[in-house]
Amino acid sequence: MKRIMPKKFLTLTLLIALVSMLFSVQVSAADAQETLEPGALTTPPPTSESILPLSINPSFKYLYDSKLSLNNVGNLNVRIDVSTMAYETVNSIGADVSIERWTGSNWLTIQTRYLSSVSTDFYSGSADFTVTSGYYYRAKSNHWATKGNVKEEFTAYTSSMLVTN
Repeated sequence: MKRIMPKKFLTLTLLIALVSMLFSVQVSAADAQETLEPGALTTPPPTSESILPLSINPSFKYLYDSKLSLNNVGNLNVRIDVSTMAYETVNSIGADVSIERWTGSNWLTIQTRYLSSVSTDFYSGSADFTVTSGYYYRAKSNHWATKGNVKEEFTAYTSSMLVTN
């Protein structure tokens, strides 16, 4: 049996390792491209990142319920619809609504609007935002009610939505 020289053995081993690395890099790049939705510039946010509204604190004296939705209204515009309800008439009631964009690794607040009313037990409103095509968006709302020195607040999120038009 012929013995392989150490130099040739080392060269052959390095060549095999290099070919293996090149193949794995090509496969990884193909896998990353396959996870993108048509028109998306980033991968979707993890499911755990799409936080749905939680229950309002049952010990609240004024803040009773809330609703939040995000809708694509076309032409790269989205609309956040929101409502905040109180058990009784309060001094002021409303919601601070934000549109957030997924960067591929975290949520970035793009813009916030402050919506409110006075001397009522109910607020309902909407805010339109212009967005950039190819990104995932979600709405965030901070619902609140104030009466006297008491301010109660509650934060909610929608699930994410890919906007491509």
